[in-house]
Amino acid sequence: AEVINAIRKQIGNQASGMTDQQLKDVVRRQTGIPWEKYSEKSKETIQLQKYVQKVKSAKMNNIPNPSSEEIKKFYDENSRQFFIAKTVKFDHIFIDTRMLSGKEDNDKARERALGYEKDLKSGLKSFDQLVENSDDSSSKYNKGSFGYLRIDDIQRKKLLGDEFFDSVFSLKKGQLSGVIKSNMGFHIVRMNDVLEPRVLDIDDRINPEGETTVRQRIESFLILRKQEVLFKESVEELVNDLKKEAEIKYY
Repeated sequence: AEVINAIRKQIGNQASGMTDQQLKDVVRRQTGIPWEKYSEKSKETIQLQKYVQKVKSAKMNNIPNPSSEEIKKFYDENSRQFFIAKTVKFDHIFIDTRMLSGKEDNDKARERALGYEKDLKSGLKSFDQLVENSDDSSSKYNKGSFGYLRIDDIQRKKLLGDEFFDSVFSLKKGQLSGVIKSNMGFHIVRMNDVLEPRVLDIDDRINPEGETTVRQRIESFLILRKQEVLFKESVEELVNDLKKEAEIKYY
C-alpha cells in the first residue's frame, strides 16, 4: 500500500479515480518497465528516503513554506498547467444492460427506459420519483447524482462510450435528455451544471468535488521541490561522511 500510494503521488491528478490495476497499466505504458521491477525500485527509494529523513532530520524537517510571491510567480509562469476541460454535473436514471445477453432482453430494457421518458414528458411522474427505479444503487438514494464528468476523462469515456459522451456534453444546464445509450445500458439525464473549459484562477478549486485550490497545489509542489533539493544534498553529505569514515579503494 505504501508503494502504491507513493506512485499515485508521482503520477498526480491522472491517478485520481484509478484502480490499482489501472495504475499498474499506466506505469507500464509510460515507463516501459514491468510493474514488479518499477515497484521494487520505488520501494528502495522509499527506504532510502526514510533513512535520510532519520539521519538528516534536522535539515529535512526545517523546510520553509513557499512565500506568497513564490506561489504567484509559479502560477504566472505555469498557468496553462491549470487548464480544466469542459465539465458537467448531472443526475441520471439508469437501466443496466451489462448482464443481458439476448436481443429480447435488451429490447425490454430499452422499452423500460422509453416508458420512463414518456412518464416524464407527460408529467405522470417526476424525475425524482422515477430515479427510485434506477439500477444505479450508488446514486438512486441521492437523487440519481452521477457527480462531475470531464470531457477529457479517457477512462470513463472507454467505460461509457462515445455516444454517451457526445449526448451528455451536448446538453445545456437545466435540460432533460431523452434516452441515451451507453456501453453499460440506458440513461435519462438531468443536467445540473455545465462548466466551460478555462484556465483556473489561483484560488479556484482544482476539482469541483474537492477542496484543494490551485494555490494549495502549487504550495505543495514547491515544498516537494525544496524537499527533493535538500534530499539530494543530504545524500551527498552522507556519502561524503562515509568516505571520511572508511578507506575507499578505487580499482
